Amino acid sequence: MTPDIVTIPEADRSPQTTKVAVRRQRSFQPLRVFGWIVSRFIPIAGLLALTVWNLNHSVALEEADKAKFKDDLLSTRRAMDRLEHWPPSPKAEKLAALGLSRLGYADLAEPHYRKGAKLDVGEQFVRAFGLVRIDRIDDAIDSYRTILATPNLDHTNEVKALRQLSGLLIRQSKWTELLKNADRLIEIPGGKTIGYTLMGQVHSFINPDNPKLLIDAFEKVLELDPTLERMPLPRSFFWSSLAKAHIKEGRSSESRKYLVRALDEGKSNLSAKESAELLGLLGDSYMLEQDQDEAESCWRQAVQHDPRATSSWLSLGRLEMRKGRFKEALVMLKRAIDIDPDSFEAHYVLSQVYRRMGRIDEARQVEKNLEAARLRMAPTHGMGADPAAQPAPEPRTPAADSNPKR
Repeated sequence: MTPDIVTIPEADRSPQTTKVAVRRQRSFQPLRVFGWIVSRFIPIAGLLALTVWNLNHSVALEEADKAKFKDDLLSTRRAMDRLEHWPPSPKAEKLAALGLSRLGYADLAEPHYRKGAKLDVGEQFVRAFGLVRIDRIDDAIDSYRTILATPNLDHTNEVKALRQLSGLLIRQSKWTELLKNADRLIEIPGGKTIGYTLMGQVHSFINPDNPKLLIDAFEKVLELDPTLERMPLPRSFFWSSLAKAHIKEGRSSESRKYLVRALDEGKSNLSAKESAELLGLLGDSYMLEQDQDEAESCWRQAVQHDPRATSSWLSLGRLEMRKGRFKEALVMLKRAIDIDPDSFEAHYVLSQVYRRMGRIDEARQVEKNLEAARLRMAPTHGMGADPAAQPAPEPRTPAADSNPKR
């Protein structure tokens, strides 16, 4: 730093005045130097502090982003660390929300979603499934509908969203929307198998007296996907549903064809309960042709696989009654009732066996139990309830989806 120059008039110059001037010059210099340093250091220090602050919080945000979908707990913690400081960060809000959803805290995640950055399609799936996990089904349905409304949604995500949405709609019996979803899936190259599966499943609920609708849909599934690799239902459920529909239609040979295939393919992976159900249906298909020996063999195999196979115990009891072997019938029917005390049919057949044996008092007691079972199973409201116990409904136009048709 260059010192100030003190000018002394020629007439006043002397050794004494010169020394005073130099001392005065030196006494002012430290303050001026300090002021100069401070004036330059404060901006640099502030800039350095701001740089360090930004660096620390950028690191927290970067760590949260790197841990996303890999270490949900770490990602959430680092995002929340960032949110403790100003200024607000929409990206940190989004990362915190995604982590909380995946950790099972979707309720806590929602406020962060509302303040966070825009979600991509994959992140929208995280949000929707998080809501499913905490049973906020209506909100989850809305989330999947939002995904499906995304412009230029690719086929893979469209199929995924329709499939997951339909699983929720089945729980709410929204049959009209489900059939629309099935139609939409059928129009997508990678969704045809799932679409026809969904269509058949919906018809099994809304048109139980028209099994041909399920048969047509499920046989289309087999045409498109013979190995059922892309069919979304458990295989045993698919085969048993198709077999039951054929039995209702009286097509015993068709039913048996599918059941035998299901049992052969599932030898290594069917559960005891699944095997028992398929064997029970196989016995029913033989009984349609009055082949009692084959039917009995299948039903006995069923109860060996699953001792709680109520329908097969009932079928065996009914068969023993037809053969006049009443004592054996009693054993089978009582076993069915022990497993399912509310089985109306098992009580009824048991009462008939007692009557044929001449044991009228026991038959009457079973009939009392039968009435009690009927009352326990009777609907208390809605369709099937006792009309005398309910006020007459107001006349109205049927709902649009009360009887959907294909």
